[in-house]
Amino acid sequence: MAFTRLPSATLAVFITTLFPLIGATPFRAAVGKRDNTLSPPGQPTPVPSSLLGGFALVGNSGVSAQQLFLGDDHLVYIIDKVESNPLQINGHPAWSVVYDLNTNQATPLEVITNTFCAGGGVLGDGRWLNVGGNKGVGPNATTIDTPEYQAGQNPDMDSDGRTAARVIVPGDSANWTDDHSLDLTTQRWYPSLETLEDGRLFVMGGSTDGAFVNLYVSPFHRNIGLSATQQPYHQ
Repeated sequence: MAFTRLPSATLAVFITTLFPLIGATPFRAAVGKRDNTLSPPGQPTPVPSSLLGGFALVGNSGVSAQQLFLGDDHLVYIIDKVESNPLQINGHPAWSVVYDLNTNQATPLEVITNTFCAGGGVLGDGRWLNVGGNKGVGPNATTIDTPEYQAGQNPDMDSDGRTAARVIVPGDSANWTDDHSLDLTTQRWYPSLETLEDGRLFVMGGSTDGAFVNLYVSPFHRNIGLSATQQPYHQ
């Protein structure tokens, strides 16, 4: 088989967070730039020649980016799992922020359910949806299966997120709606989501509880059921 050597291409790499190698600290890197590239916002802003082949720390995201999306041209939304982040909101650790690319500042966002192992996607009307997750946990991911603990009466003040449906409309001063009236009908840990042609989101699969293998047959996980169901979401 013959291979054709391609001409050298310029690269523009935007890496928003690298965790845990350098903590929850976003950085940008850029290598080269074609002379005929589009002006911003079509292309990344050129960086000083001193940064070619390197990177610069520009800010601190405050939380780890387990999930991340660009909501508009300068606001990045980041979702972590519940953990003892130093960034606080309403008396408890934050596990979601909006990061402003213009100011390199992170602002904590309130989420009341545990987003660990949730899934996400965008609805046809521009709303972003984040669904499912893990049980309510405390420091070091400890959990107690009591109604009170799973309702948020724990040190980190997070409640069970396995049926949660969290919604946000990106924009200045936007906040997550984490309302139990919007909950899914089935517990989902690591669900899959796909936007349908009509703008709804198709939510499928995931475990009914935290696990590492979605199998009925594994003796170690025999009590962990696979949620082999699906539902459209359009609320």
